[in-house]
Amino acid sequence: MTTETIKTIAAGLITIPSRPVHHEALLDSALTSALAMYSATRPLLLCSTFAGTGARGTDESGDYTEFANVPLDSGILFASMVSVDGDQYRHRIAAVGAGGATVRVYASLSGTVTLSIWRPAAHDAGAVTWPAHHEAIIALMTASFYLNGVSLSDPDTRRAEMLQSLGAAYLGRAQATLSQS
Repeated sequence: MTTETIKTIAAGLITIPSRPVHHEALLDSALTSALAMYSATRPLLLCSTFAGTGARGTDESGDYTEFANVPLDSGILFASMVSVDGDQYRHRIAAVGAGGATVRVYASLSGTVTLSIWRPAAHDAGAVTWPAHHEAIIALMTASFYLNGVSLSDPDTRRAEMLQSLGAAYLGRAQATLSQS
């Protein structure tokens, strides 16, 4: 599935029988906004790895293994999770320098280990990076943003309020569905 599929679903949600035409540029902008919101609520997790030998220590948070010079391009500064061999550990950035970051992983690790560094990223509109069943959720967000955009330029106040109400209902449904999954 693609963004074209999402736009088709959203166009079906915004089409009014008396006005079967929509503004393509506004729909594209609404899709961009919807993907940004989706990325904020359901970020794409990217993983990079770092192999190294750490030095053990203890601080107020407990025993740790400290790894020096973890490359900044690994995403360590934005890491939401650090794991070793599938086990997740708390971590803390102890220092940052030009050569990389010093990271404390709160576990007693020995020898050379491979850290899996998981960081959030935005979904790519050019490549499908979301689950297929989430296309309908993104389409609901797209339709909501589209309808709110149209309502802002509609001179008929009652019609504008109706469009905003419908847009709010679409967004509410999308958010409720995301919170359940």
